[in-house]
Amino acid sequence: AFAGDADPRLLGELLGMLSGGAATKEVLPRIDHEATAHPERESVQLLAGVLHHYRGHFETSAGYLEHAAGLLSSQPRVAMYQAMNHFRLGNQDRAEALSRQVALTDASDPDLFVHRAAIWVRNDPQAAQADLERYLALTGRQRDSHADRQGRVREVLAQVARCVGGSDAKDCI
Repeated sequence: AFAGDADPRLLGELLGMLSGGAATKEVLPRIDHEATAHPERESVQLLAGVLHHYRGHFETSAGYLEHAAGLLSSQPRVAMYQAMNHFRLGNQDRAEALSRQVALTDASDPDLFVHRAAIWVRNDPQAAQADLERYLALTGRQRDSHADRQGRVREVLAQVARCVGGSDAKDCI
C-alpha cells in the first residue's frame, strides 16, 4: 500500500489485519506519516481513513477518505466509512447520500447493508429492515460470519420489525 498498490485483495487483507486492537495504535503514526507525505496514494489514504474511523476520529477519517475517492469502484467501503463518519458527526443528509452510493457499488458485502441500515433506520425504517434482512441472508451463507454479530442484528431487526408493523414506525424507532 505504501508503494501505491491499490489491489482490492491486498487492501482488504491489510484492513483486516490492522483494524483491531493494538495493531492500530502501533501502526497509525506510520500510516499518518505516509498518508500526509503521499496524498496521491489512495490506498494509504484508505488505510488511514479506516483506522481513524475505528479509533473514533471521524473528522480525521473523513478527510483521509476524501483522498481515496478514486478507489470507490473497487473499494465500496470507502463510501461506507464516509457515510458512517458523517452519520457519527450528525450530518444525516450527507450520510444518507453516501449510503445510496454504497448500495450501488457492491451488493455482496454484508457490512454495507448493516451500516446503511444504521443510517436509514430513523428516516426509513422499512428500508433499514430490508437491509438488516439482506445482511442476515448474506452472512448466513458465510463460514466466517460472527454469530454474536448476527445475534445482535437479529435483535435489532426484531425491534425494527415491531416498529414497522405499528402505527407510527418513525416515532417507535
